[in-house]
Parts: sequence; C-alpha cells; structure tokens
Amino acid sequence: WWWCPFGPMSLMSAVWRAGRRACPVVRAGGPGLVRSAASQAAQVPSEPSAQAPGYMLLKGFSKFANLADVHRYLSRAKDLAAEDYSVHPILDKRLFPTSIYLLKLRQKSLIKSVRGIDYRSYGCSNISSFFVTEERAKDILDQSSPLMLLEGKSSDPKSCPTERITPDSRTLRLCFVPPSYGYDEIEYFFRDFQLDDPGIVRLAQGGTRKDKGYFVRFKTTAEAHRALQTLIRDHMETSPVHFVQYK
Repeated sequence: WWWCPFGPMSLMSAVWRAGRRACPVVRAGGPGLVRSAASQAAQVPSEPSAQAPGYMLLKGFSKFANLADVHRYLSRAKDLAAEDYSVHPILDKRLFPTSIYLLKLRQKSLIKSVRGIDYRSYGCSNISSFFVTEERAKDILDQSSPLMLLEGKSSDPKSCPTERITPDSRTLRLCFVPPSYGYDEIEYFFRDFQLDDPGIVRLAQGGTRKDKGYFVRFKTTAEAHRALQTLIRDHMETSPVHFVQYK
C-alpha cells in the first residue's frame, strides 16, 4: 500500500504540495520582499523637513532683561540673521512677565546655530535653549495672548467685542484698581497720554475683584515709559497706583 497512488503517503504529499502552492516561500531579494518593504515604507510617516519653521525656548535670562538683550544674545550665533527669527516673551498663567522667551526660526536647520552660542562669552552661566514642537509653541503663544474685552468699542458692557492681544513694551498693567473704577475713569486717569486703539482693555476671563485685569496700551514704548515715570506715585481715589511693565 506504500506505492499505491491513492495510499496515505501519496495523499499527504499531495496535501503538502498544495500548501506550498497556496503559500509560496519568498526568498531573500525576491519580489515579495520588495513589495513588503515598499508597503512598510509607505506606512512610516516621513520626517519633518529641515526647511519647516523651528521653535525653541530660551531660559536663564535675568528678570531685568528685555527683548534688546535677547536680540543681542542671538547676534552671537553664526549664520543667523535678524530676519531669520522672531522673539516672543512668555507670560505666566497670571499674565505676568517671565524670563523665558519663545524663539521662532525661519527653518529648523538654524537650531544648530542657536545651540552653538557660547553663553559664557555673553557674561551668563545659565542660559539654555530647548526645542519645542509647533503644537506646543502655539499653546504657549495662545497663553501669552489672552482674550481681552474692548470696553471702549461698545456702549453696552455686556456685549463688548473681544480680541486676542499680546502685552508688549507699549503696555502697562494696572493692579489693585478700585472697584468703583471702570473704563471711563481709567481713560480719564491717562488723559494726558497718547493711547493706542483700543487703548484700555480688560481680561475676558481670569479677573478678580481686587485685580480686574486692566491693561493700558500706548502709541509707543517711550510713551509707556513716560506714563510710568509720571504716574508711579499717583493715586486712584485713596489707592496708590501699581503698574506692571512689559518688556
């Protein structure tokens, strides 16, 4: 029965050959392997281009530093021109200034230039830089550009238009404004200064009874400095005026 064409061994051989034909073995370098590698490569996302914008955080500056100091520091980077980047001061959750700056580079390849700065030659020992993703950078910018109420744009305070505004060197924040003070009273307090349009804005969210989050925006940085020097000893009713200066 071993040699019978319909015996058990012949039947097992036929089943084995049928299985080989249904599932062929792909040898190294064969077309099946090429197709498999191509399909896997198509599933792997491509790496971001070096020409895409890059974002970095700069930390370690003095609390007295301003944008001019940051630009002076970045001028020490090789192959980095002034038009290759922009600097954005970062505010904390209460919208007060910090010593951290967000750096937006024209392309990711410039990150090496920033990391190559010898911060010790700048006179500092703790300036550091960190790469951040575009999504994280957008979240940081949104936090530093809060939604403001444009009270002077509407006669009805309940229907005030809103706008995202970033406090900058032309901006002073008023702290501990008396509860009886509103838009008209603050506008009269700064009547001798040239204000931007809108000149007086208020936080849409996050204000408290003691700090409603009023911001005064001037035409120029010099005008903001003049107001700070002139009014720093003045009072609103019986309360001394407290300013926060943005650099």
